Amino acid sequence: MHTDYSRSTAIAICQLLELLKVVEITFERHSLRILDLISHITQHIAFAIITVIEKSRVRNFAACRCSPSHLFNAVHHITGTHVFAEVDSSG
Repeated sequence: MHTDYSRSTAIAICQLLELLKVVEITFERHSLRILDLISHITQHIAFAIITVIEKSRVRNFAACRCSPSHLFNAVHHITGTHVFAEVDSSG
C-alpha cells in the first residue's frame, strides 16, 4: 500500500529520526554513568526493604514463624545484595 506524504510530513519524519539518533548517541555517551546510577538505586531499594523487614521483625517476631536469618537470606536472594546484620535469637 502506497501513501503519499506532504512535504511537511516528510520533514517531520526526518526530524523525528534525527531526534531518535541524538537520543541514541546521548545514551551511549552516558551509559556507564547510567549503569552506576542503577546500581546505587538498587542498593538503596534493598536497604529500604531490609529496614522495613527489620522493623517488622522486631515488632511482630512472635507472630512470625521464620527466623531472622531466613528473612535476610530471602532478601539477599531477591535483591542479589549481601546483607550483614546482627541476628538476635532472643526475639
